[in-house]
Order: sequence, then C-alpha cells, then structure tokens
Amino acid sequence: MKNKWLKKLIIFVIAIAFCLSGVSAYGQEGNTKSDSLAVALIIDSSGSMKFNDPGKERIKAAKNVAAMLGENDELTVVEFANTARVLVPLKKVGPESSRDEILKSIAAISSSGDTDI
Repeated sequence: MKNKWLKKLIIFVIAIAFCLSGVSAYGQEGNTKSDSLAVALIIDSSGSMKFNDPGKERIKAAKNVAAMLGENDELTVVEFANTARVLVPLKKVGPESSRDEILKSIAAISSSGDTDI
C-alpha cells in the first residue's frame, strides 16, 4: 500500500515538472500570449497521510513547485481532509517575502481528520 502511494506521488511530481517545463518552453518559442502561470496546489492533509506519506514528500514537492515559480506567476494552496481550506488565495508569488509566506503556509500542513472528497 505504501509503495502504491509513493508511485502516485512520484507520478504527480513528474507531471508537475513536465507541465512547468512545457509552459516554460512555450514562452521561449516567442509566443507571448501569456508570460505567467497560474498554479493550484491541492494537498491532502487527512490523517491517513501520517502512514501514506510519513516523510511528507507531498509537502516537499509543493514547496519545490512554489520555489520554482517566477514573481509574476500566481499560486493558490488548498488543503483538504474533512473539509477543504484555502491556505493561500490565488495571488502573485511576488518578491521573496511573499514567497516565504507561501512556503510557511505549505510547511504548516499537518495530517489529521478524515478524507471527504
């Protein structure tokens, strides 16, 4: 069971990296329709994550995505367990102080409650 979740997490991280690299390449080809990204990170914070992700790989992956975004990119972070809660409303990643605030919000995600998708 643990292996199954790890495989899903790895696929998710690869998919995010692929999407980000594809959009980056799209902008480099001279098509300037959009110079920024809008990314939503939806993170499971239910109690089962204590066992399914004891190393908090989902948190590390989310922090890596937030760190990779440019100042003009937008990000929202939502955690879900019994209910969904917006930790970071959609906003520009902006300067370092704003990015630090986003990273702290992601780092504060715990694992408790049930999953109510």
